Amino acid sequence: MTNTVHISPANAVTHVPLNSSFTMAIAPATGMITGTFTHSGSTQPAWQAVILNKGANKSARGFFMSTSPKVPDGTGQGGRVLITPNP
Repeated sequence: MTNTVHISPANAVTHVPLNSSFTMAIAPATGMITGTFTHSGSTQPAWQAVILNKGANKSARGFFMSTSPKVPDGTGQGGRVLITPNP
């Protein structure tokens, strides 16, 4: 999944184009970014990432875990979150 967002100098997040199935919030004091997105099966797992603001690889990196299955049978899913600046 790829989403385009605009982050203002005041850390306000605007979706481009508007996408209500994806949320994102920034905590400037900690450098954490959190949100949700619509995943397969219409679930909305939460994701989190941390901002890396030094060096050549400036980005935010993190992960998501799908909601736990009702039966712990290993069918949950997880993945990475990567937020990069637009060149």
